[in-house]
Amino acid sequence: MLRKSSQNDILPVLDPSMTIGIEAQRVFRDRKHGIEIVALELIHALQRLDKVNQYHIYVKPDTQKQSLSPTENFTIIPVKGAPYPIWEQYHLPRKIKDRGLGLLHSTGNTAPLKISIPKIVTLHDVIYMEDNGYRGSTYQDFGNLYRRWVVPRIIDSCAAVITVSQWEKSRIINQLGIPEEKMHLIPNAVNVRFNNKYELHELESVRELYHLPSAFILCLGNAASRKNTVASIQAYDIYTQKASDPVPMVILDYNRAQLAFLLKTLGKEDLMDRIHTPGYIPTQRMPFIYNLASLFLFTSLRESFGLPILESMACGTPVVTSDLSAIPETGGSAAWYGNPNDPESVAYGMLSLLQNSNLYEMFREKGLKRAENFSWDNTATKVLELYKKTIG
Repeated sequence: MLRKSSQNDILPVLDPSMTIGIEAQRVFRDRKHGIEIVALELIHALQRLDKVNQYHIYVKPDTQKQSLSPTENFTIIPVKGAPYPIWEQYHLPRKIKDRGLGLLHSTGNTAPLKISIPKIVTLHDVIYMEDNGYRGSTYQDFGNLYRRWVVPRIIDSCAAVITVSQWEKSRIINQLGIPEEKMHLIPNAVNVRFNNKYELHELESVRELYHLPSAFILCLGNAASRKNTVASIQAYDIYTQKASDPVPMVILDYNRAQLAFLLKTLGKEDLMDRIHTPGYIPTQRMPFIYNLASLFLFTSLRESFGLPILESMACGTPVVTSDLSAIPETGGSAAWYGNPNDPESVAYGMLSLLQNSNLYEMFREKGLKRAENFSWDNTATKVLELYKKTIG
């Protein structure tokens, strides 16, 4: 059975008696990052598109309850319990028991081992299965240990596995031996609020709120070594030495103490006054930040997709990024690629774009067009089709 959306897309509609469970444990957390942002965007798109099928969204209670609201056919079910492995393997299965679910979609790389209904898992990546030496915070490392233990044990019992890029799909098949027919490539997308149509007074109010400079290079800080914050700062240092009028840098989600320690380690304490650290900025304000930035610098060593690249492009801000992993697949020909292990290479891209207005405008226009190819409604439509196939 099919119905048409308002955008003339053909959307699958399941038997109205079917109820779909979605694990979205972290969507109410205060500081959202990749996995929880993607889960939230998918659910919002499903709420727009599907008014027929019933959904149970399983979440952990937290501070940001306004992130997701129930609708007539979407019920939000809080599940208490921590830490995460116990929440997922004990509290969640108890909560979903006898609720008549047609399937459970686990959105964050792992899933319950023992449930009696079909399950779909989204594997954003298998970094935790690779011998790559990447480390992060204690919390991140503990999470990776759990994933390394549980993921190989759930794969055989999953009806389907979703991942977000062709590059990652190949890595997953190679690491876990998943049959090709069980794998489903469904890319992430970019929210329509990431655009370049904001009024000047809106942008300026955000600039004043976070005390941002009039022009700046934007970088996302992260303790995980694969995010390559060190190389970003090294490239910025080279840029400041070669640029005639270097602009400041803004590193998000990074505090002054972290920055001071890192700069001292690098022997670059003189950069302290050039780098601003406004801390964590909520997702809803990030479109303004991208719009205010002159350039987005993203030197990650390992990404399964690289959503910030598209977000920046959609806001009309050119991107200098890494030529590794799935990043070129996401950025296409619309990003400037450098070798993230060679700060000189990255700095050359920064200088080239910021000192050549014609080149800058070309990449700006290419980025805007590239971002248009990634819609959450299209992503949700593909997920709905997979739900229908799995339940059927």
